[in-house]
Amino acid sequence: MTLSSVLRILGVLDMLDRKQEGMLRVKASGTQSGALDVTFAPNFGGDPRAAKTFASREALETFLSDLGVPEEMQKRAIGEADSRGSGSIPRFQVSQTEVEENWPKVSRKRSSAIPEQI
Repeated sequence: MTLSSVLRILGVLDMLDRKQEGMLRVKASGTQSGALDVTFAPNFGGDPRAAKTFASREALETFLSDLGVPEEMQKRAIGEADSRGSGSIPRFQVSQTEVEENWPKVSRKRSSAIPEQI
């Protein structure tokens, strides 16, 4: 059995943790002064996700580094959030597991969710 056959079988069984491409949006928190919210918006479909709130810039930088966001992109997005109110990291790829661990689904009955604070 070849690797491509195994991957095809796992894909059919939905056992692969596929990467999703989308945008990370960084903006000033609407619920906590001095904090920053990060949301992931997939390019193609997907459920609405709650923002993840970071009390400090350092905590946000650590989180973005752990996700593999290059330092230059972090600085640009955070700088845009500071100067314009929001910044973005386009064409970001993240696994479905990372999406589920970091951004809980937003209930469709409510228009917004309370952000998770770090």
